[in-house]
Amino acid sequence: MSERDDIRDIHLSALIDGELGGERREELERAIERDPALAARVAEMHADKLMLHRIYDPVARRPLPREWLDLVERPQRRVPWRLAASIAAALLVVAIGTYSYLDLRPTAPVWIVDEALNARQDVTRPEQVIVAARGGGVSRYDAMLEITVGARVRVPDMGKAGYRLAAIRVFPHGGGRAAELAYRDANGHVFTLYVSRSNGTVDFVQLERRGLRVCLWRDDQVSTVMAANISTAAMQRLAILAYSGMTA
Repeated sequence: MSERDDIRDIHLSALIDGELGGERREELERAIERDPALAARVAEMHADKLMLHRIYDPVARRPLPREWLDLVERPQRRVPWRLAASIAAALLVVAIGTYSYLDLRPTAPVWIVDEALNARQDVTRPEQVIVAARGGGVSRYDAMLEITVGARVRVPDMGKAGYRLAAIRVFPHGGGRAAELAYRDANGHVFTLYVSRSNGTVDFVQLERRGLRVCLWRDDQVSTVMAANISTAAMQRLAILAYSGMTA
C-alpha cells in the first residue's frame, strides 16, 4: 500500500480547514511535498472550496424561508422524512464548508432520473431539436429555455469546464415540457442537463444509474438532472458550475 493510499480526502480537507495540528499536520505536509499528484489534489480542493464560498456565501446570508422556521418553532409537528431530508440537503449545500459529496437519501426520485436518461439515450423521441451554433455565446437560447420550462432559468456556459453547448432538445414532461441541454468536450464526452419545472421539492442527490454519474438538483422553481460518464468529484464541479449558471 502506498503512502497516498493512507491519505483520504477527509484528511486533506481537515488540513485545508486548519483542523489538523502537530505531528499529523506535519506528516501530511511532507507527503504533499513528496507527491506531485497529491499536491495537485490539494490545489484542486482549494479551488473547489473557493468556488463554493463564492457561490454560496451570498445565499447563506439570506434569511431562511418562513416555512422552514415554522418547522423549527413547532416541534410538536411531525415532519415527513422526505421533507426533512430535502431541507437538510439544501442547508448542507448552502453552508458546505468541507469537501464532501451528498448521497443524502436512501432513495432518489428515480422516475425523474429515468425520464432524463430516456431522453439522453433516445428512448424518448424529442418534439424539437435545435443544433447550437458555434460562437456568439449561449445566452441567445435563454428565452427559448425559459419558455420551454416555464421558469426563470438561463442556459449555462460550461466553457470553463471545457464543454460546448451542442444541442437543445425539447421533450414532453407531464402537462408541460422539459429541455435537454447537451454539451460536448474536446474529446467528444457528453454532459447533459435535463431541465424541467420543479414541483417545489428542494434537494440535491448524486447516484449511479445506467453506468452514468447522475446529479439531481432541485429548488422551488426548477428541476435539473445532470448526467455524464465522469467521476463523483468531476460531477460535483460541473453541477456547481451548471446550477450557478442557470440560476444567476
